[in-house]
Amino acid sequence: QSLHPHDLIIPVLKSNAYGHGLKEISQILNDTHIEMLAVDSFPEYQVVKKYAKKKILIIGETDVRNYKYFNRKRASFAVYNSSTIEGLIAYRKPCNIHLFLNTGMNREGIQKEELDEILAMLQAAPWVTVEGIMSHFADADNPDPSAMQLQIENFKLMHEKILEYGFESKYR
Repeated sequence: QSLHPHDLIIPVLKSNAYGHGLKEISQILNDTHIEMLAVDSFPEYQVVKKYAKKKILIIGETDVRNYKYFNRKRASFAVYNSSTIEGLIAYRKPCNIHLFLNTGMNREGIQKEELDEILAMLQAAPWVTVEGIMSHFADADNPDPSAMQLQIENFKLMHEKILEYGFESKYR
């Protein structure tokens, strides 16, 4: 964060903070200017919520029935598909979401073709806030950057569509 003071960095602590300990890393990060931490699942969220003072982004897919167990003032949710968004809308409680866009990894995420439909649903549900947008590079370590460049272009196009619908995300 100190190297990029004008950017918002979200450390990812999934898989027990990659083996370094959720509790310990959460406590260390309390003394930083970082606003939010990311975890994969509800069990990881429970540990981080206990030891961290930060907001928490849950990046793993969560069954819609389980959203009632989260503290919505501290939790934000990555959403990968329209059925999860429909479930959150039907829940009719304020929540922050990060749209997980499929830009080419093709393992998960909102498809370009369904983005209009999803954004229209979200426009009709003001209690759901699009706080962020995100993706995942399929092969960032490849010496040939062409696949990654294509993903970046797809992300930019999808971001433009999100802006057209009036959503300005804090995190990107």
